[in-house]
Amino acid sequence: MGRWILGLILAAGLAAFTVPATAQFNKGAPWGADPFAGVEVLSETRDVVHGDVVHYRYRLRMGDGPYDVVQLHRVVREDSKGRAQARVGGAFLLPGMPQFFETIFMPSSVSAAADPDHAFAIYLAQNGIDVWGMDWGWDFVPGDTQDFGFMEGWGVAKDAEHVDKALSIARRMRTLTGLGNGRLHLLGFSYGVYVGYAVASEETQRPPGHRNVKGLIPVDSNFKVSTETARLNNCLTAVSIRADLDQGVFHEWLPLNLIGTLAKTAPGESSPFVPGLTNHQAAVFIGIPGFVTGSVAPLPALDFTDEQVWIDMLVATPVFDPLQAVYDMYAVRCDDDVMAPVSFDDHLSKVSLPIFYVGKNAAHGLYAATLTASTDVTQMLVNPPGYPNLAHGDLFVAPVARDIVWFPILRWMIDHKGNAAPF
Repeated sequence: MGRWILGLILAAGLAAFTVPATAQFNKGAPWGADPFAGVEVLSETRDVVHGDVVHYRYRLRMGDGPYDVVQLHRVVREDSKGRAQARVGGAFLLPGMPQFFETIFMPSSVSAAADPDHAFAIYLAQNGIDVWGMDWGWDFVPGDTQDFGFMEGWGVAKDAEHVDKALSIARRMRTLTGLGNGRLHLLGFSYGVYVGYAVASEETQRPPGHRNVKGLIPVDSNFKVSTETARLNNCLTAVSIRADLDQGVFHEWLPLNLIGTLAKTAPGESSPFVPGLTNHQAAVFIGIPGFVTGSVAPLPALDFTDEQVWIDMLVATPVFDPLQAVYDMYAVRCDDDVMAPVSFDDHLSKVSLPIFYVGKNAAHGLYAATLTASTDVTQMLVNPPGYPNLAHGDLFVAPVARDIVWFPILRWMIDHKGNAAPF
């Protein structure tokens, strides 16, 4: 266990006596039991990022594999070092694929071109939310890796296990820093939607008092699809990916980091990836329209997100992702356990959490929520008249996101801040 965390636990020993006795001794509960069991804290850092908002990073080993190491983040206002002052509640944020937590939720950490406080995590913290999040273990695989056998089977279910453990750790840390043991809202962006639903689904197999999540916020992705044509198309893609997995292909190489690096180091030279464009133009071009809104003629240009911020985000992109996770996304939308089996959605119908879907359209995004047992399901379609074409990443990175996306999410969290005692 890291020295800083160990010191915090010892210093905050009296806080343990404020925890209900059932929480201290109920070893069946993920929070009540020692959440650090089987976890090694490899490193911790603390940075003041804006005013009284600080950013903690904890590198945690969660298994025996070479890359069973995740990075846990905390962004929170502090009265003093180690003494958080969040008053509204807590939230746990899951990034997309391939992304780090900071790339999408704290772009100012990866780009000098981003405004220091233009970050969803900082915005929430400034408004009374204790913000947590996690980088996926596969984010840290070095670019020169040759043997990817460790990625076999590394998909949504494994990432969900890591998140569930990280949620338990976050709740214990919240208690030790004066914020109590309340559950957390779980927000998943893009790939994080799949992991978020998987965590919520698996939690239904534990008694209510043993669960970590109090509300689910899927952002701009679909865990299920609502038409037969879309379902069958997902089935065909899943079967194709399954064939590659069966042949021992367990990873995808992602050139985004290289494209971004070329745009910064040799912006005016010809791109080896997009013929006819310079490296800078190619980096802008590949984001349109799937991730950031822009136009490709007469030259690629972005409408809402700063081009340099976007390029810096590319540079900060992981080099590999696990093919099993890609298969899982298509397979769960196929929804056919004979053609494309997965199990992390087996208990979706038992999820009873409040759900707030946020996305650009309602074609499929809200559909998964309607398959749950939740009696509190709402959606927000991000399509305002002044900004009708906001793309995927614009929802968190574009300057207009603060009012159009961030504020409604914050308001929903405040409206759902109540949380019954978990034990």
